[in-house]
Amino acid sequence: MKKLIIGILTLLLLLISSPSFAIQKLRIRVQTSESHPFLPGYGFGTSGTLGDVWALDVKVLDADGDPAEGAIVRIHLGKKSVGTGRVGFNGVAEVKLNLNKLGVQTFKVVASDDDLASKGESVFKLKVIEPKIVRVFTPIKVCENNLCETKLRPNPQLIMDLGCNDINRYWTSYTTEAIKKMDHSAGFVAPATWPFTTTKNRGPMIARWLGSTEFPLARWIIDQAAVPEGDEQDMRGFYDEALGTQALCQTDKGALVILK
Repeated sequence: MKKLIIGILTLLLLLISSPSFAIQKLRIRVQTSESHPFLPGYGFGTSGTLGDVWALDVKVLDADGDPAEGAIVRIHLGKKSVGTGRVGFNGVAEVKLNLNKLGVQTFKVVASDDDLASKGESVFKLKVIEPKIVRVFTPIKVCENNLCETKLRPNPQLIMDLGCNDINRYWTSYTTEAIKKMDHSAGFVAPATWPFTTTKNRGPMIARWLGSTEFPLARWIIDQAAVPEGDEQDMRGFYDEALGTQALCQTDKGALVILK
């Protein structure tokens, strides 16, 4: 669901200041996009994480309330431009915002079209916090048919203790070597890695269990603690990851956690 960046004057929330219509002819409204550039299923909250990239929908209307199609939108942090986009036929410019600085940031949004008299400005604030980095993987030697390799075994209980209880908000990114070993890897776009602000020409991270109700985190705990008997399948390695895998999860409160 989109979140309108507007409202209460508090450092913990985003806000939009109303432009001065006596001077400016373009009206601006900023809200988060329905989807994250690199994290499928991510839920935008009231604060951002350093190193993240947010997708914003900037709606721009002219004095008559019609879409200002073709107008250019620029987002500034101080004197630096940190995002730009062009308004489409629907009156919305899609802008990616890199979060490169800690603390409460004041961003200025400027929209202008070919008519220099048609211009609009607005301001919003966003609190950017440090990412939490936690070690949840243990290297495990796994052997099959006399072939052994080292895998990373996650600790699901620790992940849940961090507040990451939604299996749909658990993402992974693999090394080039690991991708080559995957089935149907031809044409596979390498997933982004954290921090996203330095990611180039990469696709989204893999939401390994997106939409799944079969593998909740509580199920991980049961599977990884169960010692197989007889012909039972050994599920303890079912959730193992390749060396070099990067994982992220989102807590119930909306914070991003980098899992090592």
